Amino acid sequence: MKRTATMIFAALISLGVGCNVDTCAGEQCEQPNSSDDTNLDAHGTGTGAGENEEKVTAIGGVIRDSSTLAALQGVLISTEPPTGSVLTNASGEFVIDITSNPPLENLEGTTIRVNAEKVGYTSNFADLLVVKGQLAKADILMTQAATEFNIEVTPKDVEFVDGDFFGEDIAHKSITVKLVSSPNVQSATVSVEVPVEEAAWLSATPTQATLSGSPMTIVVTIDRTTIEDGTRTAEIRFTAAGATELTTLAVSYTRSDAGSGDGTDEADATDGSDVTDAADGSDATDGTEGADGDDAGVPDAELLVKIYGTAGDDAGHSSIVSPSSTIQLRGLVLGNPDSVIWENATTGQTGQAIGTPFWSADLVTVVEGPNYLTVTATRGDVSRTDSVLIIHNPSVAFEQRPTISPDQAFVGEPETLMVTAPMRFPTTDTPGPVGIWRVSDKGVKQGATPITDLLDNGNLSNCDEVQGDGVFSGCVLGFECTDEEYAYFALTTDVTIGTGANEKTFEAMSPLLRVECGKRIDVFECAEGQSLLKKAKEMWKTEVEKTGVAAPKPGSTEAAAIRDVVLDWVKAQPEVASAGSAMGDGSGLWVEFKGGFLGAVTLGDGGFRSGAGVAAAHAVASMSGTDSASPVEDILSKTALVLAPFHAEFSSNGGDEADVIAARLGESTCPTNAVDGAILSNEADLRHFRSQHQYGIVSITTHGEAFFGDMAAEVVTKWDWDHQGGQEVLWTGEDVVCDSFEDSDGPCSVDSDCDNGGDCIVTSTSGGRCVDRTQMDLRKGRLILTDLKWALAAPFVSRHTQLKFPKSLVYLGGCRTLYNGTLAAEYLAGGARAVFGYSGYVTSGFAYETGKAIFDLMVEQQLHTDQTFTQIPHVDPNTGARARLFGTGSLSISDASLINGNFEQSDLTGWNRSGDSRVIDRLGLENPVVGHYMALISTGLGFSNLMGEINQSFCIPAGKTSITYYWKFYSEEFKEFCGSKFQDGLEASLQGEQGALELENLHVDDLCHYEDGSCGACANPESGTCKCGSDYVGLTASDVQFDQGGAFMTPWQMKQHDITSFAGAGPVQLRFFIKDTVDSIYDTVILIDGVKFD
Repeated sequence: MKRTATMIFAALISLGVGCNVDTCAGEQCEQPNSSDDTNLDAHGTGTGAGENEEKVTAIGGVIRDSSTLAALQGVLISTEPPTGSVLTNASGEFVIDITSNPPLENLEGTTIRVNAEKVGYTSNFADLLVVKGQLAKADILMTQAATEFNIEVTPKDVEFVDGDFFGEDIAHKSITVKLVSSPNVQSATVSVEVPVEEAAWLSATPTQATLSGSPMTIVVTIDRTTIEDGTRTAEIRFTAAGATELTTLAVSYTRSDAGSGDGTDEADATDGSDVTDAADGSDATDGTEGADGDDAGVPDAELLVKIYGTAGDDAGHSSIVSPSSTIQLRGLVLGNPDSVIWENATTGQTGQAIGTPFWSADLVTVVEGPNYLTVTATRGDVSRTDSVLIIHNPSVAFEQRPTISPDQAFVGEPETLMVTAPMRFPTTDTPGPVGIWRVSDKGVKQGATPITDLLDNGNLSNCDEVQGDGVFSGCVLGFECTDEEYAYFALTTDVTIGTGANEKTFEAMSPLLRVECGKRIDVFECAEGQSLLKKAKEMWKTEVEKTGVAAPKPGSTEAAAIRDVVLDWVKAQPEVASAGSAMGDGSGLWVEFKGGFLGAVTLGDGGFRSGAGVAAAHAVASMSGTDSASPVEDILSKTALVLAPFHAEFSSNGGDEADVIAARLGESTCPTNAVDGAILSNEADLRHFRSQHQYGIVSITTHGEAFFGDMAAEVVTKWDWDHQGGQEVLWTGEDVVCDSFEDSDGPCSVDSDCDNGGDCIVTSTSGGRCVDRTQMDLRKGRLILTDLKWALAAPFVSRHTQLKFPKSLVYLGGCRTLYNGTLAAEYLAGGARAVFGYSGYVTSGFAYETGKAIFDLMVEQQLHTDQTFTQIPHVDPNTGARARLFGTGSLSISDASLINGNFEQSDLTGWNRSGDSRVIDRLGLENPVVGHYMALISTGLGFSNLMGEINQSFCIPAGKTSITYYWKFYSEEFKEFCGSKFQDGLEASLQGEQGALELENLHVDDLCHYEDGSCGACANPESGTCKCGSDYVGLTASDVQFDQGGAFMTPWQMKQHDITSFAGAGPVQLRFFIKDTVDSIYDTVILIDGVKFD
């Protein structure tokens, strides 16, 4: 059977045609299949009322297209005053029974306005006279909305300079093109026109493109071989039928190096060398390892290349879906490469990536389905490669990535995997099958049929928590790892696009889902390894004492000689498979144990944050390729994590800046920061390191080192590392306890129930079981065994970045944290925007002064990252190591305003959350009021029974006078439990120095009709003394059901409150939270959207 569904993704918008509005109402319109004396029963079906039957009072009618007179299904009908809301059926009909809606006596003989709304149509209305016991009828004609739109290009002008050519005669720059100004346009064909007289030197590709809801990339190319000295300018035109105005892109190029022929960048130093090279003009590194770095901004101790993704998805994912057949790859390269070459192994296409340290590869063509792409950086005989799988689904993108849980399994232990995938289907279609398949790492399906189908039915037996929330779910039963190879899965569904002769059905595939497989660690081998590392450190101390002098400085010749003595002993031990020294003649050493895990130990003076570097000119590597004149970028969360695993040691050896950093951030009022920390010593455990991605500011003061640069290539491939060279390593505060690997998968309800930093994977309403993250991290080379504490390698960061960092600022206060760039590469790929760290071995005194200065300047003086970097101490006078800033120079942590008030980040970025709180793009037929996403809080849906809350602290700018937001209330306690003790509710408040403003304090009874359930009769509904109905806005049966069924819902309610006294008066906290009184059996859901201040 053909598996077909017409699927709409968030990137696509309906297409309409402009026309005028017409309305007819009451007796002025012909009512097909009805007569004036037709009455309705309580279910809205036609009946002939007998003499003794009470006639029902109702409003109803038919909604039609004004041009074709075709009936319109799915039109939202609401009334003023509110009497309920419904959607029209397949015949365009609707009925709203207002017999029991209070107070009918006040409605009789009055006019009710009936509003009709539908995406792609202009809203219309009809005014009806209410007559008791009769049906007031309305035919409303709706006109398709206009299809006018604009084309927007970013940036609006492009300037080429000689430095863009990198010794070549061809240069490329990318611009983003998108449709704006009309939500009713699904797509448009755009022509890209270069003036004929400029075609010899200027071109743009593609020359014609179909734009949908997703932006696309146009590549502008300059060929300077035909240009002599001087400036050339041109305008590229973007035209499309229906565009309301002409869009142009200004392009200019000034050539000043014509005839030089040597490819030298004129911006370089006068000796022809790169300005960031060492002072003598020579290259500081050899492609593998070397001194602690010469450039203050760019870590370049070895060659490294990292793919961040495409222009539409640059979060470092290993597989990406693209709706476009032409993409722009982006990424990072370090170590002064001779070339950076990309290749699409699926098509054979290759090309050169342009730029350092942040490169882009334009005009990369992908074919329908999976495409395996690699990017290789080369210098001399050294090369490094990274890869990504690009899945091309024409015109379709998975805006939210599917998930699989748990995403790890130990060999021989069966698992039930839960798969969830946010998707959107047209409300007029029945959602078709979405299958989950086993696939290869290249996206090739394995087997003839899918493992199972994913459903959105709210049935926990197939792992779906909420019916109709657009999240399709399924259970993969009995999955078992048979070896340590990764297991890959993908979702597929047949998608139909276009109409008529242009209709096409193809199979859309999701990004790949990975389950990593590994053998459990032998507890004895773990303990044996830790014992060896302790002996190695004691041996170091003994050898130092033999010299009769003070401990040698890390990185010195004396330290290296003693390290080699210890290393020779380590290599001779029976449990050791291989071993080596820290990079660049560092003082520490690493071990590969035969048990299949890694260890490391630092060998140095306690006054250092590891156990020497040289330096050159100050430079800031900017992600955008611009300087401090770039637009300011604000972090997207006012939360901060300050970790200080070695606080006592550092404090007694020059200081630990963690105390000052936490204090500065906590003392700030506008912005007001929610600071976790400083978290000291053992409390700075692996669970905190795994949660870094949740914070806008991350500060870690710890020991650091760079290891594994001399590891054999065949050994490197054993670990979960993208980079095939050395790894920067950070120490945590969590003690190594090998015995914790036993019985680490016990029952749990929350993460804190799990020992050893495990996650609680909830698989039923009664709880779940623990997943041992620590053991798998050690097996995969992301965690490193040491003599005392766990240490983490750079890939640990990306492995545990569940969501993107909210444009975070990261401070790594340890030795060699920006040595070869592996840590920064993972942080930046994960969404962080700037990383401060150190090129080499630093003393605690220097790190204290530098870290303190960074946050003094950024918090108290509200400087950007590059402004801050110019004013901090740069060189440790004891070691020569340098402070470094890597990332954007325009990042600010000073924005005090509300973040993500309309939830368009597609998650709860900027908000603090607890319990069942999430962001969805629909609930049943209900769409967000503003944009594409809305928040949901509940009393505990599906596997959860925790009350939902979202809150955020911020400052309201002076001059603002009101807060506006929307809510919609669903509950299984309507109407049966109206008037009872079961009273779920919504509370919202704004709390500041001026006191508290109650925004909402609603309970089920407030929203019930005064005669629903056990509310009882009310002689005088207008008195306000009825038991129920004080905030009644109408209730209709919900089109989605929760676990008990029978839910009702209110219409969307827009609320506005005066907040003048809070504006410009310091920090406030905005809270939305749900209450469950007496029971936790019957569920309640609140939707929230469009929070803003005016």
